[in-house]
Formats: sequence, C-alpha cells, structure tokens
Amino acid sequence: MKRKILIILVICCFLSVNFYICLAGSDEDIKVWSPINNQDTSSNISESNVSNNTVSTNVATNETGTSVIENNTNTVNQTNGSISKNVTNQTNSSVNSTNEIFNTNSTLVNSTSLITNSTTVEDNPLKLTCGGAILIEQTSGNVLYNHNMHEKLRPASVTKVMSLLLIMEALDSGRISLTDKVPCTEDAAKMGGSQIWLDTREELTVDEMLKAISVVSANDCVVAMANFLEGSQEAFVMKMNEKAKALGMNDTEFKNCHGIDEDGHLTSPYDIAIMSRELLVKHPRNYKIYYNLYG
Repeated sequence: MKRKILIILVICCFLSVNFYICLAGSDEDIKVWSPINNQDTSSNISESNVSNNTVSTNVATNETGTSVIENNTNTVNQTNGSISKNVTNQTNSSVNSTNEIFNTNSTLVNSTSLITNSTTVEDNPLKLTCGGAILIEQTSGNVLYNHNMHEKLRPASVTKVMSLLLIMEALDSGRISLTDKVPCTEDAAKMGGSQIWLDTREELTVDEMLKAISVVSANDCVVAMANFLEGSQEAFVMKMNEKAKALGMNDTEFKNCHGIDEDGHLTSPYDIAIMSRELLVKHPRNYKIYYNLYG
C-alpha cells in the first residue's frame, strides 16, 4: 500500500515539473503549423500585423489614397447610373416594341383582307384534287396554304356562315336577343334538304334556331331567321351581299341564305376564309356558345 502511494507522488511531482517548464517557456514565440509546405507561420503572423498597421496608417494619413477611394466610389455610382439608364432604356424599348406588336395585331385583326407572302405554300404539295382550298392563321390573316383560292365554286351550306354572321351582328348590337320568339313562315316550312321540319304553327327562340342551324344546317330555320330579321329572304340576301362587298369578298355572289344550288350562287375559298374569320374574331362570345357545345 505504501509503495503505491509513493509511485503516485512521484508521478505528480513529474507532472508539476513539466507544467512549470511549459509556463517558463511561454514567453517564446508560439510555433504554428501551416498546411502549406509545413512551414512555420509565426513570422508570417508578425509580417501580417506589420502590413495591417501599414494599411491602417495609409488609410488614415494618405489623402491621395482617400481621394482615390472616393473617386472609385463615384465611378461605381456613375457606372450604376449608366447601367440603370441602360436598363430603363432597354425596358422602355421592349415596352414600345410590345405595344407596336399589339397595335400591329390589332390592325391585322381589324383588317378583313388576307395576307399572302413568301411563306405561303402555293405549289400544292398535298396534291389536293378539289377545286380550291385555303389555310389561314386566324389572328393575323396570313395565308399559309393556297390552292386555287380565288376559284369560284358553289358553297352549298357554307353559305350559312354569312347568315350566321348577320344573326350574330344583330345579337351583339342588341337588335334581337336569344330569347326572342321566331315564327315559322310558309316558305321556311316548305324548305327541303337538311331541316328540322318546322311547322307554321310553332315558334322557336333565336337560341333554338341557332342551335338547329349550327348542328344540322337547318334550311327551314335559316329561312325563318332571314324573314324574322329583314322581312323576306330577298331582303336578307341583299344584306348578305352588302356585307360580302364590305368585307372585300370579290369572288362572291349570294342568291339565297341557305346554300341550295342556284345559278350564280358562287364564292371562293378565299372569300369563305374572310367571312369565317370575321365571324370568329368579331363575335367570339356568341358563336363559341354554339361551336363548343354543338359544333
């Protein structure tokens, strides 16, 4: 037991001596290991302190240096100002360009003529065998594909596009409403071809007439609407031709409002595109009701 106590005392004395030696040597520079080339950085630390003191002195006493800093600050501010002006100018330019695009599109939408250019395909690569055809972009009116687009042909029930256009104009102007009752006239009841077999004893609303015209191309209903709007088929057909002329449909002559073949009742793919675009662009709200639900 005494032996163990003696060993512990010896160890404690040894540790005390080493601790004293460490304290005695603390006045010397501490050696710091650097991962770069495993070099002693104590001198670097001292040099850094000297450099920092030098920099502090220069900043405090060197007026030229301060002036340079101020000049650099001004330069940065001027640069930022130039950048801001450039960004503002570019933004304004972009806004102006966008406005020009919108104005151009508005002009194109309001224009009734169609546009052919170098991108229009005209050599009939699809090898179409029909009398004529046309493909356009609705908003701009650009003609994408042209195959005898001014060829005068019998339009059949495509005639009703113009009839629908005049009905939509009457709706949008407030002249008639969808709930108005439309009587079936004698000439309407006698129509052949596609129909819903109207009877002179019944009345349908404008809404119901439009559904019948749009869904089954009802000849009796379009005649009833013509009589309802203008008093007779002849007067309504006159309005159709006036509208065609106003739209620049120079290949067109309407003889009736339903499209049953008749001598001189002709139009072209170009003119059909014009009146179809007019209907879709100018009367989207009313027409889409029937196009989306029943077309």
